Amino acid sequence: MRPAPQRVPYHRPSRAGPLQKIHDWVLDHRTTSAGLLVTVGVVLIILYKRHSNSGGKRRARRASNGARKEVVVIVGNRHEQITRSLEQDLERRGFIVYTVVRTQEDKVAVEGEGRPDIKALHLAVTDLAGLTPAIQHFKDHLLKPQQAFPGAAYHSLRLLGVVFVPDPSYATGPIETIAPEVWSDALNTRVLGTIVLSQAFIRIVCELTAKMLILTPSVIPAITPPFHSVESSIVAALEAYTGCLRGELGTLGVDVCQIKLGALDFGVRPTTCQRQGGDSSRADVIAWPSEARMAYGKDYHSQSAMPATRTASRGRFGLARATPVRELHNCVFDTLTARHSPRVQHVGNGSLLYDIVGAWVPIGLVGYLLGHQKRLEMGY
Repeated sequence: MRPAPQRVPYHRPSRAGPLQKIHDWVLDHRTTSAGLLVTVGVVLIILYKRHSNSGGKRRARRASNGARKEVVVIVGNRHEQITRSLEQDLERRGFIVYTVVRTQEDKVAVEGEGRPDIKALHLAVTDLAGLTPAIQHFKDHLLKPQQAFPGAAYHSLRLLGVVFVPDPSYATGPIETIAPEVWSDALNTRVLGTIVLSQAFIRIVCELTAKMLILTPSVIPAITPPFHSVESSIVAALEAYTGCLRGELGTLGVDVCQIKLGALDFGVRPTTCQRQGGDSSRADVIAWPSEARMAYGKDYHSQSAMPATRTASRGRFGLARATPVRELHNCVFDTLTARHSPRVQHVGNGSLLYDIVGAWVPIGLVGYLLGHQKRLEMGY
């Protein structure tokens, strides 16, 4: 007798829901999904920054009698536009601004500008013996009770932070054409000078619980293109030093923040020399030895015409659209007044983008996009 056939249970085919379909699509298109995720993240960051910058007025706190009491020290070249822009903006917001000068002539120039709340702090980097007494004198001034006018109540000053502002101009060209004197000057003024002055301010910053802000260019050092060895090397050294300084002072409760700068618009029309970038690059090439002109001239011309390799930190049409300098002003103010500041911030068009490109895009592709061509035969 044949056994009765077993009944196979019937399972209705399940229909995948929307979430399951999205999950399957992401697994099948991982590269596209990663690109979309990065794009959405960058857009959200930009929108968040615009929303935060559109807040209320940013003003420094004042004493009970209305006098200014918050102090900011700026270390930078006063002849550069970015330094003077930060000085004047912080002074307008109600801070007492001390700008570090290295010569007596600069001190007289600051005092002659007629701005009583922008003061000169004379610190000579070459005079290491006199550096510590000058910082101690400045500290004693901050701790001394202040009186805005005769009969007013005494108030105390508060140091918010020390801001190190970069010099945006760097020598360009092939490494073999850059004189050792240029390297020595760049290392002494921009690396060693920053290290010496930051060392001098460490003790006062720790005792008064202030902050250190170090501003650095971002576009060129992020992709390290050819013919920009000086800027790439200097900024790499400053970033490494900032990282070590952040780790050491972080254990003492002191914030060290790095602000990476992209293209900034200072609202000043470029001069004829700035608009004619090709003429300046040709003048540089003419000054090279004939062997270097034959070997590097074509690549140098083609790369000088690329947007990323122009002086983006000064907003000279380096990128499609430079960011208004007020975003830098707002970022510096927010960093100084925040309870806890981010370790690294990006300000200016191209700062975050080129940071991502330099970290994730293959160096060969970056060189191709910059117009760098490999030569089988050198010119000498």
